[in-house]
Amino acid sequence: MHVEEPSFDESFIHYPHYRTTLTSYRHAQIELREDSRTIRFDPAGNIQTVYTNNVSPAKKAFLKGPIHAVGISFRPLGINHFLSGDAFINQGHASFIEHASWPGFESYMEAVFSCTSLQQKAAYLDEFFVQVFRPFDQETLQAIVSEIIDKQGA
Repeated sequence: MHVEEPSFDESFIHYPHYRTTLTSYRHAQIELREDSRTIRFDPAGNIQTVYTNNVSPAKKAFLKGPIHAVGISFRPLGINHFLSGDAFINQGHASFIEHASWPGFESYMEAVFSCTSLQQKAAYLDEFFVQVFRPFDQETLQAIVSEIIDKQGA
């Protein structure tokens, strides 16, 4: 999402779903609450990345001013293929991701934000994630989650 209008002021609702997302924001001030998030333009703001696992309840998002954001969606447990060691993200709420846990991520995101081609943005992201890919060896857990998704929760 790339909006340059200083008067931009929108809101929407995140309904519960099974996907997780990483959303990186450039030049933003981000306020995370249990029931909402607010993103405001801040020209001095560094790149910040928010992990979201919105399984319940619905949450409101407020976007104010120019917004520069890149979102990456993962199937359940998918993000765990990019974490090292025994790291496991299972929070049921939004939280900030420490870029230090992914050396080089911030510079890749600077490149993503700096280019205009969607294909080039995807290529930068793929290049980074290929470098940090780690098999997530929890076959039983993955099989259970896949079964739930295939049966659509039924």
